[in-house]
This record gives sequence, C-alpha cells and structure tokens, in this order.
Amino acid sequence: MGDSIEFGAQPENRLASAVPYWEFELYLPGGQPPYAASRRFPLPSGMVDNWRATIRPTGERGNVNYQVVLPWKDLGLTAPVPGKTFSFALVLNHADTSGRFFGDRTRARWFEGVDNTKNPEGFGDVTLVEP
Repeated sequence: MGDSIEFGAQPENRLASAVPYWEFELYLPGGQPPYAASRRFPLPSGMVDNWRATIRPTGERGNVNYQVVLPWKDLGLTAPVPGKTFSFALVLNHADTSGRFFGDRTRARWFEGVDNTKNPEGFGDVTLVEP
C-alpha cells in the first residue's frame, strides 16, 4: 500500500516550469494487480488505459517489479530519434505498513522534479541512443 512510481518528462529539454511537461503515476490499487496508471499533469488529470504495463509484487519483502511500454506521444515526444535529448525525472515511492519502516515513506529518486517540488527545473537529461 502506498507504493508507486511517478515520472515526468519535458520533451523540449528546457528545464523550465513554464514549458509543457507530462507527469504520470503507476501503482497497484489495494496492493494487488491489475495496475492503474494516471496522468497527473497537465490538467485535467485522468486515468491512462492505453499502455502495456506489468506491475507485480515479487519475493517476500514487498519488492515490486515495474515494466511499462508507453507511446512516445504520451510524453510529448514526436521525434524519438537517436541523439534526441529530453528532460526526465522519476521517483519510486515505498510506504510500509509494518516491519522496520512502519509508517515511513521511503523514496528512490532519479533526478528531482516529480517528488516534492513538482517542478521540471529539477529534471535531468536523457539522450536516446541506438540499442
């Protein structure tokens, strides 16, 4: 419960709050599959139902595996070619209801911007490369 992954992208890589960006969250309602995905920004927010995703609990310690395939256009990217750089941030939220972290919320961040600040000025650079 309370576990989720949030991420945001800004296609123009301008690191400014006045430039359009997209923010999403994926989670397991009630802690069990199937997953739910929501667009949190731009407003109006809403549920997303066109992604292929798997979010499943693994192991005995509350570990969760996230895999998602989403259309580039949902991140505002219209030309996803090698060399394209865009801004991105991700936070993995983990909130235990029992055990040694009882009641605590822990996070793993890849750049700032979608955690507490909700500001793309804290996003980092991602450059697409050939596989």
